[in-house]
Amino acid sequence: MSTSQYKFNPFTHKLDLTGVGGITPVTDISMRPYIVGPTNSDYTTIQAAINAAVAAGAVDGAPANILVKPNNGPYIENITLADGIHVYADNTSGNNQWANTRKGAILQGSVTLTSGTAQISGIDISPTTGSAILVYGGELYISFCSSYTFAGETLLEFPVSLSSSTVIMNNNSFIGTASPSRFLVYESGSSCFLYDSNSAVNFSEDVS
Repeated sequence: MSTSQYKFNPFTHKLDLTGVGGITPVTDISMRPYIVGPTNSDYTTIQAAINAAVAAGAVDGAPANILVKPNNGPYIENITLADGIHVYADNTSGNNQWANTRKGAILQGSVTLTSGTAQISGIDISPTTGSAILVYGGELYISFCSSYTFAGETLLEFPVSLSSSTVIMNNNSFIGTASPSRFLVYESGSSCFLYDSNSAVNFSEDVS
């Protein structure tokens, strides 16, 4: 799979996803009317854009693409994805956990999927407590994301047994900043697949 980055064109409001691993190779996806940001945007919160896309009929066969621009600080919210919701941030903005330069879109909260197929890409997901990503059901694609987790927190959690939940990760950078930080808490029937250049450091354990 390719490790190339993608880039948002602020003049056309389109995203070039050519060659991005784990994402269908297409060019110039229109992000209107679901652009999230502090100014010159359609929504100021990620969840508001998701809710609007769901209300407009987004499904896996006809997905809605939501662009999240860098904020004046983190987006302080917990977001719930849904079938056909694709959340992207321009990952050329400088989200680089290893260099500690957090310049892109930062979510200070959790990401949850209960059913359906969804994608999230290019976001720094760093909650202050609990699990960063919770998958109760469905299939979630995660690419070019980063995350800090702290003592007692978990990066990825499958809370429900026999849910047939699946997470596919591609080109992500995850850091456990204090022990014990857990990479994965899972129940039987769930699956996590890692592709390409995923990095995870300072995690103490996986728990079933």
